Amino acid sequence: MEVQTAERHARLLDVVEQWRREGDGEGADRLAQAAVRMARAHEPQVVLQVVFAGLFSAGKSSLLNRLTETALRAVGAVPTTAERAALDLPGSGGCVQLIDTPGVDSTDEMHRRITEAALQEADVVVLVMDYQHVEAEANLRLAQSWQREGRPLWLVINQIDKHLDLEGPFDAFRRRIQQTWTNWGIRPDAVFCVSAAGDHPVSELEQLREALLGLQDQAHELAPRAAAAEIREIIREHVARVIEDRRQTVEEAVWSALGWLPYDQAEAETLLAERTARLEEIEQRRMADRQALHEAQEAALAAWLRLIELAQISPHDTTELGRSYVESLRPDFKVGWWRSADRTAAERRRRLEAFAEALREKVRTNLVWPLQNQLREFVQETSWADAGWLADVDGVAVEVTEAALEAAVKSGALISDRYPYQYVKDVTAALKGELRGKLQTMAEQWFAAALAKAAEAAEADAELDVLRQECDALRAWLALDAAALAEEERWMQQCGV
Repeated sequence: MEVQTAERHARLLDVVEQWRREGDGEGADRLAQAAVRMARAHEPQVVLQVVFAGLFSAGKSSLLNRLTETALRAVGAVPTTAERAALDLPGSGGCVQLIDTPGVDSTDEMHRRITEAALQEADVVVLVMDYQHVEAEANLRLAQSWQREGRPLWLVINQIDKHLDLEGPFDAFRRRIQQTWTNWGIRPDAVFCVSAAGDHPVSELEQLREALLGLQDQAHELAPRAAAAEIREIIREHVARVIEDRRQTVEEAVWSALGWLPYDQAEAETLLAERTARLEEIEQRRMADRQALHEAQEAALAAWLRLIELAQISPHDTTELGRSYVESLRPDFKVGWWRSADRTAAERRRRLEAFAEALREKVRTNLVWPLQNQLREFVQETSWADAGWLADVDGVAVEVTEAALEAAVKSGALISDRYPYQYVKDVTAALKGELRGKLQTMAEQWFAAALAKAAEAAEADAELDVLRQECDALRAWLALDAAALAEEERWMQQCGV
């Protein structure tokens, strides 16, 4: 133990010098004092300091007067303790000192420093609460804070003589208080209900006195534990000073995004989880919207393509005109004897023009116009369509020309009796294919523009922007908190606590 104590002391002094070199003189001074306290905690004779703290007028001084069987501490209806006072507990042989402190809610800077100094050197902390304010948030927050420091925490409910029978059984009150502490994560090392005003049937004043006397047997366990708790607190404060500028920047960002600061890491993690879940929900909704938009586009295009496919642009009479034209192209086709070449050419031209005109009319009335009507109707009735698309609809058309019909003829197939019908099918397929290509090109442009507009609108979503800012700020807050915890852990290991 002596070797361990000496080694720890040397390590603490090394850290003291390092902090001085880094410019934290305040932390170095406090750590040097804590190192002395840690060394004394292992001496044969140890004096334990039990700090009684709480809000003003919780009855701390009256309670200490009863415990020490003195009337040295002034009491009254107004705050009375304005200084730190140490009283020996009778029967402890001077090994247990009870420390009275000003109320922690004092606005006086000197009172605050006195209380903080006492708590830093406490081996045991006793939170004294007035019966009527046990569940006050201020008391609950104090209990949470002091519990985290690692010293034994005793809770004393004072002035229980204020309990009235009409409030119900006192045991029910104790159960309710215990549940409140559990809900707040408060796990005291001991709880006492007392009345400093006089004897009371359920007062545990004597049990509190006996428990205080019993601390003598735990001195060599409690004193090092309290000294280590103080060193850990000094380290936390040192790290807080080192990252103060970064902390301020991060907290300003969090405050700007949220309008408040998280109480602790757990609350920040909860806030981040909630906002991340909301972001994921929005993203899933956006994905569903994009999928629905994509499906609607595919359905619309499929309907238009089916209209093209099923359009009847070569009924029997038109097909016959096409067949008649192709048959006129055969080498054995001849009209009359006198000037037969001219008359044959004229007949071929007439048949071509007749087929072209019939086909042109069928394409216009059975294919182009119905398709254009569907496109216009789609633009006018679809919420995400752009009215400017109507100007594109007229471009979805196909021209039937004699030159194209002539070029479509496969001269090598003229000898086949079935070719005239195949020719009409080829011409029909070519016209539909040309129109299909124009439609698909236009539809791709439309749909790409609609998807881009939807994505742009989603990105401009005010809620999304706010959530992202909040998440970024909270992540930075948690990252800094994690970095601070890692730095604290590094120093604690180096200090051997």
